Amino acid sequence: MSLQVTFDLPTEVEEKLRRESPDLDADVKETYALELFRRGKLTHCELSSVLGLDRFATDAYLKQHNVVEGSLTMADLEADRQTLDRVLAVVGTATLGGTLDVELYGGFTPHEDDTFTFLTATSIAGDFATFIVAAEQTSSACD
Repeated sequence: MSLQVTFDLPTEVEEKLRRESPDLDADVKETYALELFRRGKLTHCELSSVLGLDRFATDAYLKQHNVVEGSLTMADLEADRQTLDRVLAVVGTATLGGTLDVELYGGFTPHEDDTFTFLTATSIAGDFATFIVAAEQTSSACD
C-alpha cells in the first residue's frame, strides 16, 4: 500500500516552486519524511526506506541536513551489544584456518581499503583458506 498526498497551491506559487525545483513532488516527499524523522515519527530505518538509501547514505543525508539523532533506544543499545559480542577476543594465539564467511547487510558495500576488526589476539597463526563475502539475502534492511 502506498500513500498519495495531494494539496492545493495557488497556481503562481506552484509554478515558481516547479521552476526552482523540477522534481517538486520528490522534494516535498523528502522534506516531509525528514520532518517526520525529526519529530520521532519515523525511525532511521524507515527514513532510509522512504528515501531509497542504505543506512550509511541516510547517515550522510542526515548530516547534510544538520539532523542529529537523539538518544539511543534500548533496541539500539542491544543491537550494538550484539555486534560487540561478535568480535572474538582470544587470550593467546588464535590459529586460523577453514573459511571466513562474511555476510553484508543493508546494502552495505565496503571500499577496497576498508578494514574491520572481528578478532583480537595476542598473536595469530595461519590464515583462512577461503574468503566468502555475500550480501544479505533478506528482503528488508530494517531487520
